[in-house]
This record gives sequence, C-alpha cells and structure tokens, in this order.
Amino acid sequence: MVADCRHAPPPRSSHRRDTSRGGAREAECLLIAGQCHLAQGDAQRAIEVLREALAVESVSDESKAAIHFELAQSLEATGEKDKALAEYGRVARIDGAYRGVKQEIARLVAAGARLESQREGPGKLQS
Repeated sequence: MVADCRHAPPPRSSHRRDTSRGGAREAECLLIAGQCHLAQGDAQRAIEVLREALAVESVSDESKAAIHFELAQSLEATGEKDKALAEYGRVARIDGAYRGVKQEIARLVAAGARLESQREGPGKLQS
C-alpha cells in the first residue's frame, strides 16, 4: 500500500530540536514526507525535507541510514550524482548491508560519479 502523499508536511526550520523520543518520531515523519515528495517527482522538495530530518537529534543509526539513502536517491533524481555518492557512503558507514548500498555505490562509480576529495582541480592532487 502506497501512502497518500498529497498532504505531506512542509519542512520546518533547520535548527536542531527535540532531544527526546519525540525527535525520533519527527525524523520518521520527515523521512516519510521526503519519500512522498520524491514519489511525486519533486526531488528538490524531498531533499529539503530529508535534510530537515537529518537536523533532528536523537535519531537511531537505522533511521539515519534510511534518511541518507533517500537523500541519495533524491540527489540522483536531480542529477547530483557526486553528492548522491557521498550520501550512499554515509549509509555504508552506518550499515554496509542497507538496501544494497554497496551496489548503488558501485553503480554510481561506474557511471563516473566521484567524491569531492577525488575531484581534480586547482590545489587538488590528481589520483
């Protein structure tokens, strides 16, 4: 069953908030809202909401992995493959077995995505 995303909540201000159990619940709700925005084709809005979810304190590692994974997918949808690769890397550091994240990383690397630290440019060493 797919959630009805028409009434997904808007993101709130980006400051860190509630350190209690309510913070984890807020992050879960924002995660769902981000998934809904992405499903509706509004990847930019999904990115905003998912970044809001990351600003909430007291979030479990499992929830952080889910938020970073959805953020990576949203970034990919906007063509920001290098940033998506960085987000998949964050997921892999939390849980290397999460939703095939290693395959997602390999796919993006094969498609030419690079981490910021791997880019060539002024003041950067070439690998």
